[in-house]
Amino acid sequence: MSLPNIGYWNNIFPPLESFYAAQTGDFTPLPRDAVSQAAMNGQNWHQNMLKLVGSWVAKGNTDEEIRILAENHTLPGYTVEQTWLDVQPMIAGARRKNFAPANSNDAHDGPVPRKILTLISDVELKDPEYLIDDVIEEKSLIGLIGPSGSGKTFVALDIALSLATGKEYHGFGASKGLIIMSAGEGHLGIPRRAEAWCKHNRSNLRAASFAITDRAVDLFNEAPLNAFCNEVEEIAKTRGNPKLIIIDTVARHMAGKDENNAKEMGELVQTADKLKHDYQCAVMLVHHTGHNNQDRARFNRLQGSAGCGNFGQATWRQRHHCKLRETEGWAAV
Repeated sequence: MSLPNIGYWNNIFPPLESFYAAQTGDFTPLPRDAVSQAAMNGQNWHQNMLKLVGSWVAKGNTDEEIRILAENHTLPGYTVEQTWLDVQPMIAGARRKNFAPANSNDAHDGPVPRKILTLISDVELKDPEYLIDDVIEEKSLIGLIGPSGSGKTFVALDIALSLATGKEYHGFGASKGLIIMSAGEGHLGIPRRAEAWCKHNRSNLRAASFAITDRAVDLFNEAPLNAFCNEVEEIAKTRGNPKLIIIDTVARHMAGKDENNAKEMGELVQTADKLKHDYQCAVMLVHHTGHNNQDRARFNRLQGSAGCGNFGQATWRQRHHCKLRETEGWAAV
C-alpha cells in the first residue's frame, strides 16, 4: 500500500491561497464524509487519503489525531502500521506546503509511534525484495565504500543506470524505477559517463528515469532539504516515487561538519533514514575509506552511525562486479 506518487499534492490541492479562500465565500469545502467513505471502500484510496490528510492538517489536527482518524481507513489485508507508514509522508508533505493554520506550531507532534514488541511466533517471514536481484534490497540503507580514486562513482552510476533503464546489472535482474543522485562533484562528467553507458548497453538515455543535482544537497538544514524533496516530488509526478537516492560523496554533503565526528555523521545517517522512510526507497551513501586503514577505518564510523541497521558495505572490485556475502553480521556487497 505504498504511495504511488507523492507528487500528487499539486494536482489534488489548489494553491494555498485558494484553499483558504473559504473565508471569502469562494471555496467549496471538501465533502469529507463522502471522500472518507470512498477511501474506506477502497476507491482511489491514495488520492482520497491525500485529500483527507490535507484537510485534517489544514483543520489544525495533530499528527497523532490524524493517525487515529486514518486508522479507520485501513483496507482489508493491510495493518494499521502499514496505514501509518503511508499516511506519514502525506502529513509531512502537507505541513511542508504550509497547509496547517499559522497558529498550529504544536500540531506536528513527532514521528509515527511504532509498535516495537512482537511475539516471535507472530513475526511474518518474507523473502527479501530486491532492487538488484541478490545484490541490493529494496528500502535499505547502503554504504558504497572505497579509497579515493577507486571508481566509487562509476559503480554507483552503473547501478543507477541499470535501475533507471531496467537493464540487467551484470547478469542480475534490476527493478526499473526513478533514481535520484545528489552529486557533490563530477557534474559535467556524470552526463558524459551516462551517455557512454547507454551507448555501450544499447539503452536510450532519454528514457532513463535518472535525475542528478548540480551541487551537493545541504542535508543538515531544513529549507534546502525541503526544496530538494519538492523537486523530487515534481519529477515523481511523471516517473513515480524514487527507487534509490544516492548521496555521492558523504564528505561533500557534510556542509562543513566533521565526517570523523560520530555525532555529526549520525545526523547525516538520520537524514538518510528519513528519506528512506518518506519515499519508501533505498538510500546509498558513497564514502571514502580512511587513510590509515583503507579497508575499514571510515566504514567503521559510518557503520556505527547507522546503528547496525539494514546497512551494507560495497567495495570496488577489479572486475567492477559485486556479489552478496555475509561478513560479521553485515550484508557486504
